[in-house]
Amino acid sequence: MQRFATTVLDTSGNAVASATVTVNLAGTTTAATLYSDNTYTALANPVIAGADGSFEFYAAPSRYD
Repeated sequence: MQRFATTVLDTSGNAVASATVTVNLAGTTTAATLYSDNTYTALANPVIAGADGSFEFYAAPSRYD
């Protein structure tokens, strides 16, 4: 299981609060299976970023868009 974490920023570099983040398998429109921790606790996809624009999820090692 791999942890992914980042912050959604607008074109001016400001955090985007409560942004909707959809994670797909690379090169497809297929939604990836996401987890909230490394013990396979399911997480909804799309993910909603926090008030500071940050979000995180766990997923199998792979490439995602």
